[in-house]
Amino acid sequence: PPTEGERKLLMGSVRRNDKSRYGTVRAKYYDVDEATHVYVTAGSGEPVYNMRDPYPDRPQAEAAAKGKLAKLTRSTGHFNVTIPGNPAAKAGARLSTEGWTGGEDGEWTITRVVHTITPLGGYRTQITAEAFVDG
Repeated sequence: PPTEGERKLLMGSVRRNDKSRYGTVRAKYYDVDEATHVYVTAGSGEPVYNMRDPYPDRPQAEAAAKGKLAKLTRSTGHFNVTIPGNPAAKAGARLSTEGWTGGEDGEWTITRVVHTITPLGGYRTQITAEAFVDG
């Protein structure tokens, strides 16, 4: 965890949007042999997100459902922080937070990094991340 002095250097915010957290995504495809729509799912639990348009076959419907579930899960949390300059910070890297007040501890995927140098602020790194999704 960061020390008290390090916490004062960190400026940031965490925004979680639990309303967009889906447990299951359902997609459909048209089965020519059965002459009907068939549904496939990714994930489990409530609420269920139903994809609107049908897919040409089962593998495409399954891939679409998995991809949509991953996207919906990622969008449930956004993490923004400015830290003393760190040239190792890069988009695509994983970030773990520990010792933050307000329940922001967790795993994040860095989506954007901006390095700045100013006469008054010195070298600073701005990090934007989304909640980490495994798989």
